[in-house]
Amino acid sequence: MIERALDSNIRDFEDAVLSEAGQLAKVESIVTRNMKDFAGSALKVLDPTEFLAQFNA
Repeated sequence: MIERALDSNIRDFEDAVLSEAGQLAKVESIVTRNMKDFAGSALKVLDPTEFLAQFNA
């Protein structure tokens, strides 16, 4: 996972690790207020408002 994070399109290392960990865990999405740093993620990226709106729909 660390090696994949180092080779990731995501520039911030910690964010790249979170994205790679999420992919390994087979999660659907990442919830963050810092969406721009996850632009290169293979996962769906939601801000907290978008995430909560899914439960109110």
